[in-house]
Amino acid sequence: MTKKLIIILSAVLFIVACGNTNNKAKALLDEARLALDERRYDDVLAKIDTLRNKYPRAIEERKQALPLWQKAELLRTQDELAVVDSLLAVVGSAYNEVRQLQNQADKSGDQEAWKRHNRTANQLKARKDSLQNRFDEACAKIKYIHKKQKEI
Repeated sequence: MTKKLIIILSAVLFIVACGNTNNKAKALLDEARLALDERRYDDVLAKIDTLRNKYPRAIEERKQALPLWQKAELLRTQDELAVVDSLLAVVGSAYNEVRQLQNQADKSGDQEAWKRHNRTANQLKARKDSLQNRFDEACAKIKYIHKKQKEI
């Protein structure tokens, strides 16, 4: 009799625990959706990451989280791309202006001005190249996410 009671109680506790887990996983998914609506992309990704790690058996919630993850990552990357694109335009324009000043200093024979402009041009070129890499990376990421979204 005692063994049967222990088995029954264990089964009930297991069912209740699983139900509670699914409720917590659903709550995390709902929080992630709300964060997406509020454009808090890092929060979306963190909540989905928590869902994946804490509730590996919440299969349905994990399935629903995948397109949400992709959308949040896509929107976050698109926002980053817009900022990088603006910075790239500004830095590119500044680089071109400094190069013109450097050429003028070279033609006039002003070595000090040429050295000063050369140093600035090199710094701007490095910044421009770095931004171009970030731009290219964001474009590739967006392209990859679009590809993965079509597969679902």
